Amino acid sequence: MAIIQLFGVDIDVSFTVDKIKLFGVDVNVHDRDQTRNSYSPVRVNNNPTPIDHRTGKRKHRTVGGNEKKRPRVAEDSDDAPKIPAELLRVIERHQGVTEPIFLYQKNLKYSDATKIHNRLFVNKRDGFEKFLNDDEGMIVNHTTKGLEKIVCVDARGTSYNLGLKIWPSLNQLVITSEWFKLVNENGAQQGHRVQIWGYRDQMGRLRFAINFDN
Repeated sequence: MAIIQLFGVDIDVSFTVDKIKLFGVDVNVHDRDQTRNSYSPVRVNNNPTPIDHRTGKRKHRTVGGNEKKRPRVAEDSDDAPKIPAELLRVIERHQGVTEPIFLYQKNLKYSDATKIHNRLFVNKRDGFEKFLNDDEGMIVNHTTKGLEKIVCVDARGTSYNLGLKIWPSLNQLVITSEWFKLVNENGAQQGHRVQIWGYRDQMGRLRFAINFDN
């Protein structure tokens, strides 16, 4: 009698020939070790991930051992970054009397950093809409020119005049006027991150403070 064990069950194959074909492989039915080794493989993980004894679950393995990756800020993230200290000092020198409010950030696209376009597309309006007063909001949303000559300062202390309006054809909020001059003089390029804060001077006038981070 010839017995093989398949998936833990003894099977009498004495009525067959010396070899049988299982899953396309010829197997000697008289060799129990061959059958067992061929169809009962045991996979051994020589480098298992450690178990977190607090949760009973295996810990997530990171590439590069214990090296931690720098967190990446998502495109157009709403998470407010910390305003640079040098930009705060510039705001104070330009008579900023209100706490700077974070409005918007994004990674510059190609068209955001070229002279021929000279504008920044603002993909999320929420920060601006909350900061503008009623009169400013009406001008931006219901006039062709929008708000003009908004004083903007950068971390170097240089001032620029910017515009803020809606492009009707795209219903898109844009920053215009001396935008490319600001980008160019700060050495900003496609892929660099622009961060915008709003504040008001002693007369209550709208002001912007902009930082570029590469």
